[in-house]
Amino acid sequence: MQPSNNNGTIQIRFRKFSYSYSMSKLGRYEDTKCFRQAQSICDAIDNDIKLGRFTAKNNDELFEAYHPLAKVASHHEQNTKAVDCLALVDDKLSNKVFRDRNLHQTKNFLIRYGKPIKSKDDALKFWNWLQGESNGNSRTINRHLTSLKPICPYFADIPKLKESAIKSEKPFSKDEIKAIIQSFEDNFPHYTGFMKFLFSTGCRPNEATALRWQDVDFENKQITICEALAITQDGSKAAKDTKTHVIRTIPMSKKVGMLLASINGDRINKKFRTGTDTDTDLVFPTVEGKFIDIRTFRARQWVKALQLAKVPYRKPYNCRHTFCSHFLNENPDFVQLASITHGTKSGIATLQKHYAHIVNKPVMPDMF
Repeated sequence: MQPSNNNGTIQIRFRKFSYSYSMSKLGRYEDTKCFRQAQSICDAIDNDIKLGRFTAKNNDELFEAYHPLAKVASHHEQNTKAVDCLALVDDKLSNKVFRDRNLHQTKNFLIRYGKPIKSKDDALKFWNWLQGESNGNSRTINRHLTSLKPICPYFADIPKLKESAIKSEKPFSKDEIKAIIQSFEDNFPHYTGFMKFLFSTGCRPNEATALRWQDVDFENKQITICEALAITQDGSKAAKDTKTHVIRTIPMSKKVGMLLASINGDRINKKFRTGTDTDTDLVFPTVEGKFIDIRTFRARQWVKALQLAKVPYRKPYNCRHTFCSHFLNENPDFVQLASITHGTKSGIATLQKHYAHIVNKPVMPDMF
């Protein structure tokens, strides 16, 4: 009996007692450690069959008898009442506005699963199902597991999957930036200012969407970043504190000052025409005057603008990555950059982790 390759994941298949047994989601096929573990399971099954000790009547019993996760001890479960995991997630979501959508996405998977999760065994079955739904994407599965562990004790002892290394996105070049901005000017002019601001400040997209005119100080040439767009339990949008819970002030460059002054001039003209403007108005609203939803913006404007500009696709968040890369190329000062992009000392370490190769470029020796 040998493990087989099922679209990149390990699967064990065999026939016994006129029944086709199958055990899947044992890890990635190219993962040597996972493959050795699967081979050990095959050997154990073979040995039990030869000795007449194999008693599994179906795949669930096969899982309970041989799958390594079936033997994980859940010490949390012993002292926890059998409350459905979905109810625990709903309770968590009702108590807090979440800055990201990850737990909401996890809840959607729980709903799609459609079965109660009230024990360790239920959690393991959901974990296996999730791997199939996520096409074996270990990074996605681990993200959901990270959300569930502190909420549902049934998941507390389930280990994360090994994640394969991913290549970081390439920052936009200056020519690509010009092409993208020109594409917005030609096709989506209302969002041109928003794009210029993202490229010029390194703000997170959800910080720029929540920026209000009361946070723009033209006199002292500075901008206060104190809010970020968040999604509430009912799916509506609301301004919440930033990702790092820190209010930071960034300098206003000459070009950004001119950009905001131009947008502000249009705002003042609108105020005199309609009488509806207030100091809390958004700097970068949608055409309808609402918060920009980055998901909608990406689908309706960003993707099309990059296609028309003939620029290889990257996420809108890459604007922040692009700013950091170009800033360090011209001014290799992590402290200054951290004050702009993070506002915390820990931001220095984060930037050094991701961008040290830009500042300290290795020089290869001439060998001949």
